[in-house]
Amino acid sequence: MSTHRPDATYDVVVIGSGIGGLTAAGLLAKAGRKVLVLEKETHAGGHAAGLDWQGRPFDAALHLIMGGGRSSNDGEGLVRRVLGQLGTAERCQFVRNNPFYRALFPGFELTVSGTGRKAFVESHARHFPKVSSALEGLLERCARIHLGTLRFPIQPRLWQRLLAPLRFPALVRSVPLTVEDALKQHSINDKAGAALSVLWLYLGLPPSQASFLLWATMTSGMVDEGAFYCRGGFRQMARAFRQGVERQGGEIRTGTPVRKILLEGVSVSGVETEAGQRIRAPAVISNVDARATMRQLVGEEHFPAPYRAKVGGLQPSVRLVSLYTAVPRDLIPREAEHENIVFGSWDHDAVYEEGLAGRISAVTVTIPTLSDRSLTSQDEHLVVLKFMIPPQPALYPEDAPGQLVQQASAVIPGLPEYLGMTPDNPQGDAERYALRTVGPIYGWAQSPQQMGPNGLNNTTPVEGLYLCGHWSQPGAGIRTVVTSGQRVSRLILDDRTSQGIIA
Repeated sequence: MSTHRPDATYDVVVIGSGIGGLTAAGLLAKAGRKVLVLEKETHAGGHAAGLDWQGRPFDAALHLIMGGGRSSNDGEGLVRRVLGQLGTAERCQFVRNNPFYRALFPGFELTVSGTGRKAFVESHARHFPKVSSALEGLLERCARIHLGTLRFPIQPRLWQRLLAPLRFPALVRSVPLTVEDALKQHSINDKAGAALSVLWLYLGLPPSQASFLLWATMTSGMVDEGAFYCRGGFRQMARAFRQGVERQGGEIRTGTPVRKILLEGVSVSGVETEAGQRIRAPAVISNVDARATMRQLVGEEHFPAPYRAKVGGLQPSVRLVSLYTAVPRDLIPREAEHENIVFGSWDHDAVYEEGLAGRISAVTVTIPTLSDRSLTSQDEHLVVLKFMIPPQPALYPEDAPGQLVQQASAVIPGLPEYLGMTPDNPQGDAERYALRTVGPIYGWAQSPQQMGPNGLNNTTPVEGLYLCGHWSQPGAGIRTVVTSGQRVSRLILDDRTSQGIIA
């Protein structure tokens, strides 16, 4: 935690130290702004900060990210590029994950190996040769959408909006579509479509409900550039962002909750902490829950009725239930990969609905030590099991540990026995694992009705108040919230100042 300066006046205050907020803070500090980040927790980095269990480092929510290498769309990957701008890229080593992932359905297994579109298509064509050409077309479309998101203006003027269908046709046409809509347009249906769309678990909604815009950018980034793990765990990435803020002259105070955002008339004037300290600033960036920002930190009476109605009408995403454990090295079979995705059914809608009802029929099984042996001792592997549960805490399934482990046994057959889990004892040996829930993990549910231009803008009706992170545009995901931080930085800086600082 940084030692705070004796004065209490800043150019910008950032509430919350998630990766989006740290991105904005670091870039603004680099531009010469006096920046303060306030974080209620004892650590910075949000979900990327990870957790410790029995002296072992675990990733709290992240599996893999895009943006850690080079991309055909934007040159050096965005995450690496921003860390380079903050002067801390060398403190974070990204490892390309290959195979990308392994997906298991009843009686079927698919391993996606290699990097690039050709390898991705070939991995699927081995099982579904008839969709090879259609898949190539879909990936090209995803790349055009991805490129459009990089080039579309942050605050488009009227003429830019009118010309958008001509300049960015793939992007504009993708906005109202679900993943399932797009797959059908390319005639990729049935089991081929189910196998292709397994990464919907990264978005929190099944293909029939998930935003194609967000899925397309995620898929394009991970296929064209690669999927990356951070050596030492994603906490190293969070530290690199934090250190980048401080290296550029920004200040971070952890263990400092904000009580309210202060106003003068209709404009922001600063914040007040729970300890009662008033900190003046003409710009405040909220990197926390947009609902709490409006209702608790500002007061919804300060927002116009249409904005209140929009926020009230948006639906939060699911939460994640996660199980963390360490197992003997010989418990992991040779065919296991870093990222394994197990489905109890080919019907993604049924899998999703069962999860909301408290019956877990799909799980991601992440074994990060297959990519990074430095995480723990050589005689064991770290294992993380995850699936989605409803946003309402009351619907948390009490036998979640047993359900998760039973599904994961398709990847690690000896896991139920090792954890002592039986039908009569779904909790098993509680000393051998940790259980945690986080969320809403993606902010708003990632549907077409709530993503892209339909989501909350980074600007708000309160002058000087900005939203950053997965509660605002462009959406959820590490690369996406970094983009959000860039956008807010550009909005606060004038064009001349931002040139050469924010790439």
